[in-house]
Amino acid sequence: LWIGTLGGLSRYDGSNFTNYTIRNGLRSNPVWSLAVDSADDIWIGGASDLCMYNGRTFVHYPKRLHQTTRGINSTQQIAIAHDTVWWRVSGDVYFVSGDKISYYPTPGPMGFVTSIFAGSDGLWIGKDGVLYHLFPNGCDTIRFELADEQARPNIYRIFRAADGVIWVATSGGLFRVEKEHMVSCP
Repeated sequence: LWIGTLGGLSRYDGSNFTNYTIRNGLRSNPVWSLAVDSADDIWIGGASDLCMYNGRTFVHYPKRLHQTTRGINSTQQIAIAHDTVWWRVSGDVYFVSGDKISYYPTPGPMGFVTSIFAGSDGLWIGKDGVLYHLFPNGCDTIRFELADEQARPNIYRIFRAADGVIWVATSGGLFRVEKEHMVSCP
């Protein structure tokens, strides 16, 4: 069991905890996001970099500042699909492919990315109350079905159920994706 804490990365083996901090190779102690890839490498989102721990060493991928970067933000997410690591941090999206980290320009107007989901069918991005589905040959824009006076809710999480349905957790409740719209659940 791997746990990200404000004091570093902790591993629980069923009996004991082993802690990893800047003394062991982290760039900063607060760990804001974690994920495991197909090779069982641990991906760690910190304040200023994404880091991979392979059980022996830490490999660091510092993010480059971009025009849309809003500073340090502890709300992060790491999603992994097809050996590509996606990192949402400070409202921006980065990806690691091979040994290089790159900024990913997201679709739509300039805005704040609040959630990502990497699936076998492409990348899903929640940005300013709109859901974008990016796939190899294009991008779908999926909007909420709301009454005229309702503001678009913030998208907090995107996930896929076992039956393949995409669900979106928002500030306005739970929605499911149906064709090119998000429909509220009763």
